Order: sequence, then C-alpha cells, then structure tokens
Amino acid sequence: MSRNCHSPRVAMVLEYVALGSLIIMTGVTASQVLRDVFGSPGHDPDRGQSR
Repeated sequence: MSRNCHSPRVAMVLEYVALGSLIIMTGVTASQVLRDVFGSPGHDPDRGQSR
C-alpha cells in the first residue's frame, strides 16, 4: 500500500506501521511458544476439565 502513495511521508509512516506490527506479532508469538514450552506444570489449561 505504501508504494501506491504519492506522498513520501505517508509511505514512510505506512512502512513503519507495518514493521512495528510485524515486530509486535513476532514478540507475541514468541512469548506464547515459550510459555507452552517452558510453562509451569501446575498451570495446565486442560487440567480439571472432564472429557
């Protein structure tokens, strides 16, 4: 979308927003993966549910 802008400032802002969004999504995903791998055994989300 930033390539279709005629204003270089708007294009730069859109690129920074996209880059920041990628960084935030990567951080959230990494924290979820680390929580799943190294989570404490006492906080099992499936514990206590009848199947």
